Amino acid sequence: MLFRLILPLVFILASSCTHISGNSYGLKNGYRVSVGESSPKAKIFLVAGSQDSANFAQEIVDQKKFWIAQGYTNEEIACYYVPPVEKEKTDKKQYADLFRELRDCYFADPKLLSEHIKQIAKTNPDFIYLYVSSHGNIPMSENEFSYKDEAISKKMEKVMLLPKWADTYSMELQGYAVPGAFGVYHNLYKAYLYALENPENADEYLFTPRGLKSALNSLPTKTKKYVVLQGCHTGGFVLPKKEVGVENTLRGMKNTSVLTASRSDRTSFGCNEGAHTTMFGEAFFVSLRKYAEAKKIQDLDWKSIFNYTETQIKEREMIIGISDEDLSSPQKYFN
Repeated sequence: MLFRLILPLVFILASSCTHISGNSYGLKNGYRVSVGESSPKAKIFLVAGSQDSANFAQEIVDQKKFWIAQGYTNEEIACYYVPPVEKEKTDKKQYADLFRELRDCYFADPKLLSEHIKQIAKTNPDFIYLYVSSHGNIPMSENEFSYKDEAISKKMEKVMLLPKWADTYSMELQGYAVPGAFGVYHNLYKAYLYALENPENADEYLFTPRGLKSALNSLPTKTKKYVVLQGCHTGGFVLPKKEVGVENTLRGMKNTSVLTASRSDRTSFGCNEGAHTTMFGEAFFVSLRKYAEAKKIQDLDWKSIFNYTETQIKEREMIIGISDEDLSSPQKYFN
């Protein structure tokens, strides 16, 4: 779906939680999340960054089942999601169907994800695989905003004056988590204000190329890194249209393969409510099944996986009438 950031009043999920057992918490809306450190054996990280539609969560559930079928164990897979906060959603049934599958996942929180990757770095893994599915955004200075009231408009004037470190491409990881308190950034507005108030800790609130690069750089150079980013404008993580510093892209990283759903100045499709998965998520999953039979992640032909995904995406977008100027144009980076 074409995505433009709209800024309604921020809704924060009730922060009081009920401790269930071990490192799992139950939320007032009935959903559960894991807390604390991830398994020291984790190598596969699956992230559904937004609760706006169930298709993001569907993709990580489908992939988790797929990788387990490939021979990986639950201990080797860490998943992250954002529980839905609205009671009546188009995707209510889909979320209900996914309820049991999501109960052992962590909140999709930039800080928590980064901490987990850095923890795993200490185990010298031979590879890590990261799949993130969510909304993607262009730099703040290039966005057009709609405001519901004057108070938000005035606050956003401060956001638009953010230092350059925040004026980068980003993906929405709408959850935040600390022991005993959980919540949802219903949109980037709240996350950017927190980052503005705490600039030295900006990467705790925002999922940007810089923050992701910092987490990946904590891994040994020999560790093979596979990153797949499903969302609008995700090409900005590797080939940004807007000129940014090298620290604000994933380019230059050794032993790194990156696949993105779209060019930095293009949207991806299928992130609307009612869709079972995103268009890229479905095409990528078809490609995985085509090339991954009886193979480990580090042995896959990632260039062929990208090429096949790209071909499927173009065909599907042309069938639904997307013009050449609006094709999502998936991007790749291999080093």
